Amino acid sequence: MSGATRIYWLAIGVCLVPIWCFHFLPTQDGPTHLANAVILRDWNAPGARYHEFFEIRWEPLPNWTVHLALAGLLHVFPPLIAEKILVSLHLFGFAWGFRYFQGAFGQPALAVGLAGLLLVFPRCFWMGFYNYCLSVGLFLVILGFSLRRGQWSSRDAALLCQLFLATWFTHLLGFLLAAGAAVWLACSRAPDATVPKGEWRIRGRLIALAWVSIAAIPACILTIAYAVRTGFFSEGVAGDMALTWAIGDVVARVGRELDALGTQLFAPYGQPPELLVCALVVLLGSMLVWETAAHPQRHVANVPHTTTLRRWPVAVLALGIFVGYVLVPDHLGAHGGYVKCRLAPLPFLLVLASARPPTAGRAAWLFGGAALGVVFLNLTWISLHMAAMQADLKEFTAARELIGEHQVLFISRGDMARGPVDHLEHAADLYCLESGNINLDNHAAASRHFPVRFLPGVTRGRGDFASHPNRSAIDRIVWWAKEPAPAVRVLFQSKRLAIGTTR
Repeated sequence: MSGATRIYWLAIGVCLVPIWCFHFLPTQDGPTHLANAVILRDWNAPGARYHEFFEIRWEPLPNWTVHLALAGLLHVFPPLIAEKILVSLHLFGFAWGFRYFQGAFGQPALAVGLAGLLLVFPRCFWMGFYNYCLSVGLFLVILGFSLRRGQWSSRDAALLCQLFLATWFTHLLGFLLAAGAAVWLACSRAPDATVPKGEWRIRGRLIALAWVSIAAIPACILTIAYAVRTGFFSEGVAGDMALTWAIGDVVARVGRELDALGTQLFAPYGQPPELLVCALVVLLGSMLVWETAAHPQRHVANVPHTTTLRRWPVAVLALGIFVGYVLVPDHLGAHGGYVKCRLAPLPFLLVLASARPPTAGRAAWLFGGAALGVVFLNLTWISLHMAAMQADLKEFTAARELIGEHQVLFISRGDMARGPVDHLEHAADLYCLESGNINLDNHAAASRHFPVRFLPGVTRGRGDFASHPNRSAIDRIVWWAKEPAPAVRVLFQSKRLAIGTTR
C-alpha cells in the first residue's frame, strides 16, 4: 500500500470521528428509519401494538436496504449504535466506490480522493436520506464497472444486473441515474481499436449497449410495476415535470440554483457554505489547469481493456446531471421530494474522478495537502454543528422515562424558523426505539415508498390534537415550542418541551 493510499484511508477514518464522538446523529429522517426498523424487528414481540396501527408491505420497494440492514443490526446493537454503524458503512462504501470509479482512468490521485470526501456529507445526508446515500456508492461502482469493460460478456452483464438490483432496492433515483449512466457510457465508448479501419468499428458499442440493456431489464420491470402501483402515471406527474421544463426563465433559474448550491452541498453546517464551494471549485479548477498545461496526453495504465478510454463522456454525464439539478422540480408531490439536494453532489464527483492531477512528486503532495486542509476544515464545521445540536436533542428526549412503554404518541410543534435541515422534525421517533412506543407522527408510514405503512383509517398524528380522528387511541401528547392545550393534563414541562396525557 502506497503512502498516498494510507493517507486516503486514514482521512476516511478521521471522517468517522464526529459520527462516533457524539451521542445523537442530528439528521432529519434518521430517527424515523430507526423507529421503523424497530417495528420490523419487534413486530411479533410480546406486548407489541404495532399491528393496531401499521402494516408491513412485503413487496418489492426501492427503500428496503436501510430498513433490513438496521433491523439486522438491531438484533446485536442498540439503536443509536446501529445507526452509526450504518453511516460508517455508507462512508466506506462511498470512499471505495469513488476510488474504484477514479481508478478506471488510471492510478488514483490522492488530491482527487480527498476532494471527493468533501461530498460524503452533503445536505441529503443530514436530511437522513440514508437509502439514497448508500445508492450513491453503488452508482459510482456501476460507473467504474462500466468504464472498465473492454469486451462485454454474459458474465459482465450478470454482475451488472446484480448491481442494478441492489441499487434499485436501495433507492429508485440511484438506480435511474446508474442505468442511464451505464447506457450512455456504452453508447459513447471509443470505437474498437482491434477492428481494422474500414470495417464496422461501432460493433463494440452495440454489443455493450445490448448487454447493459439486458442487465437492466429486471430492475426496469420492477420500476414500471412500482410506478403503476403508486400512481405515478395516472396522477400526471410526468406531465407536470414536462411543463416545468417548458416554461420559466432558464437564466434566472440557473442563477437561483447556483446560489443554492452551497446549501445543497454543505448544509447545515457550512459557515458560510459558499466558502467550501469556492474551495472545491478552486481545487477542481487547479487540477484541470495542471492536466492541460503539464500533461496534455496521459497514458492510462492498469485498466484491463483494449479500447481507448475517453473522459469526455463522463464530463457530458456530469453536465447532464447538472442540467437536471437546475430544471427538475424539487418536489414531485406524493411521489417524492428533495430532488435537488440528491443531484447536487454528483456533477462534482464525476468531474473530480475523471480529473488527472499529478500522482507523484512535489506537485502531488501540494495538491493533496491543499485537499486535506479543506477536508479538515469541513470536518471541523461538521463537529461544531453536531456538538451544537446535542443540547436540542437531549432536551427533546428528556421525558423518556416519564412517557413509559407501549404508549401512542401525538406530536404538536410550534411555528419555528427552520433551516435547510430540521434535526428535530422527526426527533419524537427517538421515544420509540427501545420502549415499544408508537409515534403517530411517522411520516414514512404515511407515504407510498417505505415498507412500514399506516393501516387504512389511521391518520398521521401531528398538529391539532382536538381535531384528530384517532385521538381516543392516543396516550401521550408531545408539545415542542408550543403551549400545552388547556384541556390536557400536563405531566412534564421544561423550557420548550411539554408532555401531556388524556388518560
